[in-house]
Amino acid sequence: MKKKNQVTISIIVLLALILGVVSYQYRDYTFERGFFEITELDKVHGGDLKKERVPGQMVPLENIDAYTTALTKLRDDVVKDKDESLLSEEEKALLLFIDGRTLMLLSEKNYLLGSASGPKGVAADADGFACSETGYLINTGYYYNASWSSGLEAIERLETVLDKHRNIPHVWDLLGVDDNKMAFFRSFLGELTTIREQNLLALTEFCFVDMSGGFKGVVNPQEYTTITSDPAEIIANLQDKGLNVSYGAEEGLEVW
Repeated sequence: MKKKNQVTISIIVLLALILGVVSYQYRDYTFERGFFEITELDKVHGGDLKKERVPGQMVPLENIDAYTTALTKLRDDVVKDKDESLLSEEEKALLLFIDGRTLMLLSEKNYLLGSASGPKGVAADADGFACSETGYLINTGYYYNASWSSGLEAIERLETVLDKHRNIPHVWDLLGVDDNKMAFFRSFLGELTTIREQNLLALTEFCFVDMSGGFKGVVNPQEYTTITSDPAEIIANLQDKGLNVSYGAEEGLEVW
């Protein structure tokens, strides 16, 4: 009889544990719970929410897509097929934070892709630029523009969490304010716009590329060619602007 009672008690305890886990999984998210789930994702994917910025410390490029997918799943878990307008204030704040974190990763990803071109992708590099490197200038301009845009969107959402949802427990403590703010708020996004505009100027004024639509996408830099007119005419045009130029069949047009 005693043994039977022990088995019954064990079953009851097991059921209680299962119900407890299920209840935890399906209860409404608090901001604090969501925040710590994201910090756990940091550990998995090599991130550091508080220290990342552009440029600077970032999630490794090869991990960003998987991290973004995990954040999408977390967002779905918070919503749970509910109308977002009916979510609690904590859940709304958490969704803003998840979106901000996702945009941070997108900004980092685009920066890293743009940086992959190296000096060839930066018109104002110390070595100048060559119009034969037009494809690299286009790609870096495109990716840096996307990084700048995503970075600003991320900061806007994070600022909204801190401002609009300041009364939610632990929001300020977890995200940090004033000198303790996340490093991403101090990203050098303005530098990206400067490089983008310098690349745009080089492409339109010196390499005669039609960029009226802006940076629309990436190209294959090895296959992208732009010098279709007589090099002598190009050189004369640039010399009229007071620039020192040279042209070689292999190197292309170089301006400095």
